[in-house]
Amino acid sequence: MGNRFAAAAFAAASLVASEAWAGSGYLLLPDNDGRPVQASDLAGRTICWDTGVVARYGRDGRFANSDGDEAHWQVVEPGVIQIGRGYREVVVLPSGQFRVHVAKRKYNTYHFGDVCKKPVDEGEANR
Repeated sequence: MGNRFAAAAFAAASLVASEAWAGSGYLLLPDNDGRPVQASDLAGRTICWDTGVVARYGRDGRFANSDGDEAHWQVVEPGVIQIGRGYREVVVLPSGQFRVHVAKRKYNTYHFGDVCKKPVDEGEANR
């Protein structure tokens, strides 16, 4: 129940943030551009994000990235992943690319990632 409440609160906050930013001149992509991410989309994969971060989503629920963060991850409901204590909205675009919605107090943005094409050194996402 706690996870569902947190995910619902995150979704509500994202909607408020999106509406508040709608007239700000920033491009906000509608959620109908893709489908909600499922655990099978990420499990066992390494994602190269447009920020330069390389993130590994283990099949066993372990998460590690090139910034040195380690936590557990799970999909709490379709389209919402929890990494440690944080929640993110993620969709899979028709191209297969991932789009993550980052809503913070002062900004609202999106980042894009792809399954890494070249083999990633085992230590790169587990420093």
